[in-house]
Amino acid sequence: MGRQRTLLLCFDENTGHGLVTTLIHFDCENVKVTRGPTFKPPNMAHLRSKAKEFQHIIDTKATVKLFDLHITSERARDFYGEIRSKEKRLNEEWKRSVVAWVRKQMRSNTFTVVLIDEVTAETANNGMARRVTKVLENLCRYEGFRYFPLRASGRYCPKCGAKGVETAPRIFKCPLCGLEWHRDRCATIRLAIAYARITKNERLEEALLQWIEEHPKALLS
Repeated sequence: MGRQRTLLLCFDENTGHGLVTTLIHFDCENVKVTRGPTFKPPNMAHLRSKAKEFQHIIDTKATVKLFDLHITSERARDFYGEIRSKEKRLNEEWKRSVVAWVRKQMRSNTFTVVLIDEVTAETANNGMARRVTKVLENLCRYEGFRYFPLRASGRYCPKCGAKGVETAPRIFKCPLCGLEWHRDRCATIRLAIAYARITKNERLEEALLQWIEEHPKALLS
């Protein structure tokens, strides 16, 4: 990375909590860590439940009373199409909000690295998040920045690497060094540490570990 200032945009892709972000500015000597926004995907549970009801009417070709209306299979098909259109629109709006934020960060910094902790489980939300990360990958290629998909579990201590003990929902404590952290926030920092090790950037790794030492409560939020 030479002597240039670098921004690490760290994303923890979480099944139920969306994309948790952390910004890490590195000037080749020190790091400045800032909590970024959490991009929660739109809640589609209600829409999907109604879509299933209409799909059942379509499949059975029955007439069912819903919302004080007699819904035929033809009318159910119309409702089903409207629901799917709304779901697609909400997904696109969410995706655009993530990409717009990343593009803004890129424009205000000399060099940006996007680090993604990708979840492998197949769920509706993960599929949507994966489409966003694909757009981010293409954006990095277009802008000439780096995109790194990595794995960094938030269950492990970012300081010493020991497996943490869950003391509260998504809150962990290291049995060896005593550090406490929030699982999602920790994952973003461990992404940066993993990137430093992969790229053999010892100064970045040292700066990150020093920051953790100096801010032992910073990963709890």
